[in-house]
Amino acid sequence: MIISAILPSECARGLKKAGWESKEIYETLDMLDRIINLCGIELIPVDRLVVRSAQALVVEQNIYSADAIHAATAILTGSNFFVSSDAHHTKKSLKEYMENKGVKVSKLSEIERIEEEF
Repeated sequence: MIISAILPSECARGLKKAGWESKEIYETLDMLDRIINLCGIELIPVDRLVVRSAQALVVEQNIYSADAIHAATAILTGSNFFVSSDAHHTKKSLKEYMENKGVKVSKLSEIERIEEEF
């Protein structure tokens, strides 16, 4: 399993936006870091290739930069599937684009179905 290196900061932003206290956010991020390490999840750095691919997605798909970085990371690493709770990632045109690149896009709520398929 891989994730973009920006995922922890994206989680922090989501928790802050949801009204969580700073202490709770830091505790949750520490727990996320432990899960990443224990499960051997690979954090993919945001390098020049990821940035350039993300730029193209921003222009062609009209999505936010962070969303484009996540999508570009999945495409460039040859991921079989991409799971997100973000509606931007399941937008029809982006979903079709990613699936044409071999990356199946699913909502987080569909995770059980993904397990059955793979």
